[in-house]
Amino acid sequence: MTSNSEKKMLARTDDPNSRRSGSIRTLVVDDDPTTLIIVGSMLKVLGFQVDSAKCGLSARHRLHESRYDVLVTDLQMPGMDGYSLASWLRQESMDTKVIVMTGTSRNEVVKYMDTGVVDNWIFKPFDMRHLGEVLAEFIPSGILSSLR
Repeated sequence: MTSNSEKKMLARTDDPNSRRSGSIRTLVVDDDPTTLIIVGSMLKVLGFQVDSAKCGLSARHRLHESRYDVLVTDLQMPGMDGYSLASWLRQESMDTKVIVMTGTSRNEVVKYMDTGVVDNWIFKPFDMRHLGEVLAEFIPSGILSSLR
């Protein structure tokens, strides 16, 4: 039986061939607890391993302590917003894919969209199918389908 510390070590590997069902680590960040629960549940159904944080600073601490394959963060949060969190993460790790969720219109965030900081945007409200499609754009071929 594998201990929790051994599981963490295995999950931190950079070898994409080692990613099996449930081992794609995802951090969901949103100041709205309901959104955290809903998006976290969608990702779990899709087969992702999910952690959550209620704010950008808490997420930054988690990202500093552990390696995540995907960050799904809200754009507008008190304190450190999602774009600032993504910018900080890009300086730390180019490997973590970043999806920013927002309830604002595309016109309001267009200035951020082509900066290279964020891998993809998802506009609220969205469903699990749409979230899966966004993730499929940068999850290696075959992995996402094996997670379902």
